Amino acid sequence: MESNIMRNIIKITLSLVSLALLVAGSLYMIRSTSFAGQNKPSYQLANVQKGDFIWSISATGIVEPKAVTEIRSMASGEIKAIHVEVGMKVKKGQTLLELDPKIEQRRVNQAKADLLIAYANYNKAKSSYLYAQTSNKRLQMLLQKGLISKEEAEKTANTFSLQRAERSLRYAQIRRAKETLKEAQERLKETRIVAPNDGVILQRFVQPGQIISSGTNSASGGTILLRMADLDDLYIRGDVDEADVARIKEGMPVNITADALPQQVFAGNIHRINPEGKNENNVTVFEILVKLGPKATKVMKLNMSTNLKIVVAQHKDVLLVPSMAVRQSRRGARVLVFADGQASRRRVKLGMSNGMQTIIKEGLKAHESIVVSSRGNSKSKRRSRRGKNRKGMSMRNMRRMMR
Repeated sequence: MESNIMRNIIKITLSLVSLALLVAGSLYMIRSTSFAGQNKPSYQLANVQKGDFIWSISATGIVEPKAVTEIRSMASGEIKAIHVEVGMKVKKGQTLLELDPKIEQRRVNQAKADLLIAYANYNKAKSSYLYAQTSNKRLQMLLQKGLISKEEAEKTANTFSLQRAERSLRYAQIRRAKETLKEAQERLKETRIVAPNDGVILQRFVQPGQIISSGTNSASGGTILLRMADLDDLYIRGDVDEADVARIKEGMPVNITADALPQQVFAGNIHRINPEGKNENNVTVFEILVKLGPKATKVMKLNMSTNLKIVVAQHKDVLLVPSMAVRQSRRGARVLVFADGQASRRRVKLGMSNGMQTIIKEGLKAHESIVVSSRGNSKSKRRSRRGKNRKGMSMRNMRRMMR
């Protein structure tokens, strides 16, 4: 009986010892694996790609026409008819609106009458001048013969001078009357307003039946009736920071996008760069004018907001890597090439960089894997000093390889 009890105790003890050894071994394996994971660096990799490189400068701008034409009239009167609406396309010479010509016709008639009066006054003054001229010559001859007094001859000479001045005055009045008639006839013509060029009506400022009064002074240009523009010749007016303006020049291509036209890219080019900068929020910017291409002109609207990418440089079919993967030192540029689970440094020859991508001229091939960045994977807050030292050595070795 006692021997059976002892055998059971021995069996239980051996089972407990085996279980303890198994748990201890499992904990050791977990801990070892954990430390191994803590010390093994992970890599963020990227492939060397072959593609197109673009270096661009960003800007924003507003769509506008090259020029806006204000349609004015120097004529006065009631608007009889308006033949256009906002948004309508018109051709050069097309009738836009008409005014009642009665007021301007009366002015033309009055100007004609004034011209006739001016001619009559001139003819009268001319006759008086010719008579005074003949009398003056005759009396001068009599004065030389001593037949009249000097005072009488001077009186006739003064009369001649007055008649000559009167003739000049009446002639000037004829010229003024002619100008008045010409202006009245022009104003009469402007009771029928025609388009000065092809374009689209942008605004209308008057209504049928409205009476306009442009006055008699043509210096003001007359009353504004309509605004129109050629929408086949559109531009974008934008601003470029002074730090970038030295890199751009007229004729450079521009890629254009608009929030109102998503997933569409339009072509344009720099038409003009303002030589004088302006201050906006304590930043100096230079105004540029970008001419839109035919595709953009067909779909973009005036005052539409746009985003501009001015293409400073572009290269086709070149090797590209992320700029973060490149390390430079006095010895030159290097990257870490990752192959067979290991990273090794390699010297490369660089081309142009736009900050995001860098062109590789020599040293790499397409589809090779390179290290963009590396880091440890430890998530544990408690590390052994030995683990820390190992990790530190690993990171130092990594940095040394990148030099």
